[in-house]
Amino acid sequence: MVLVRKLDRFARNRYDSAYYKSILRKSGVKVVSAKESISDESEGIILESMLEGYSEYYSTELTQKAQKA
Repeated sequence: MVLVRKLDRFARNRYDSAYYKSILRKSGVKVVSAKESISDESEGIILESMLEGYSEYYSTELTQKAQKA
C-alpha cells in the first residue's frame, strides 16, 4: 500500500496518476488517501477521477496565474 495524505500528493496530472497506479497495481500495491474516503465500488471510480481532474486543473491554473504576475 502507498498511503498519501490526499490524492493530489501522489500526482497532479491525470496521466501520471493513471500510469503510476497501473504499475503499482500490477505489483499488487494500492494507492490509498488518508483524507479522502474513496470506495472500491463503482462510485469510487468517478470520485477519484473528479478529484484527480480538479488537482490537475488547480495546478495548471496556479501556473498560469504565476506566469501572469
